Amino acid sequence: MRFKQVKLGSSVEITVDRDGYKLRLISKVEDAKEDHIAVTLIVGNGKKFVFKDTDEIELIYKEKERLWRWTGVKGKTQVLDGVQVHAFYADTEGESYNRRNAFRIYVGEEVAFRYVRNVEEDGSEQGEAAETRQVREGSCIIKDLSEGGAGILTKDALQKSDAVSFALETEYGVIGCIGMVVREAKEQESPYRNFYGIQFTKVSSAITKYIYAQQRIQLKKTRG
Repeated sequence: MRFKQVKLGSSVEITVDRDGYKLRLISKVEDAKEDHIAVTLIVGNGKKFVFKDTDEIELIYKEKERLWRWTGVKGKTQVLDGVQVHAFYADTEGESYNRRNAFRIYVGEEVAFRYVRNVEEDGSEQGEAAETRQVREGSCIIKDLSEGGAGILTKDALQKSDAVSFALETEYGVIGCIGMVVREAKEQESPYRNFYGIQFTKVSSAITKYIYAQQRIQLKKTRG
C-alpha cells in the first residue's frame, strides 16, 4: 500500500524503538501524499514528542480487517496549513501484516504488578465530576507474552483501559512492561480466575531476544 492510499481521519499506530525501549503511539491521519503521511501532533504531558534520527520506527495502518506495515520510517515535525503536525517518510510501500503471526510464548511466572485507574467522582460543590487517579498493587501470573502484549491472570478485578505495569527478570536483564487492558475473560482451571489481555505501550527492547530464545526452547521440546 502507498501512503497516498491511507484514508484521512483514520488512526495509525507508531512503534518507536529507542534507548532500550519500544514505545507505542497512536495518532490521526491529517494528510497523505506519495512519499509521506502527516498526523495530528503527538503530545504527552504537555510536551511535543520529538523523533530522533536514531529511532527505529514502524507504522501500522488498519484498512477494514487488514493491517499494513511500513518499516524503516523516519519521523519529524512539519507544518500543515499553519499547524504543526508529525510527518512520517518511508522509501518503501506498506506490506500486508498479520499481528497474530507474532510468536507468543508461555511464561507461567508470578510477578508483582501495579495498575492505575482514572475514576470520576462528584467531588465539587457545583456537582461537577472530578477525575481521581487510583494506584493499586497486586500479584499476577504472566500466562503468555509477545512483543506487543501479554496475557495475565490475577485475583484482582481490573477494567478495560486500566494502565498496568510489571517487570519480568530474565537472563537478558529485567524486562519492564507498561500497557493497557484491552480484553478480559474468565479462567476455569486456575485459582487466578481473572484473565486480562494487555497491549503494551512501552516495553524493554530486550523482550525480542528473550522471546526468540524461549521460542527455540519451546520448539525443541515440541519436536522431541
